[in-house]
Amino acid sequence: MSDRALLRHECAALLAAAKSDPRDYTLLALCRMTGLRVSELVRLKFEDLNASTATLQVQTAKQR
Repeated sequence: MSDRALLRHECAALLAAAKSDPRDYTLLALCRMTGLRVSELVRLKFEDLNASTATLQVQTAKQR
């Protein structure tokens, strides 16, 4: 497995494939827009969203 970022056309293809599933589309779009790690993304809870300030409280996956 390669440690490289997706190219623009690869991101576009993933989002297009997920268009019919709002949950998958939202997760992919959120990951793309924020740069969250997958481990951070899957730990998100609805309570982590502050709609009034449009912010997320992210629990970091890297703990020491």
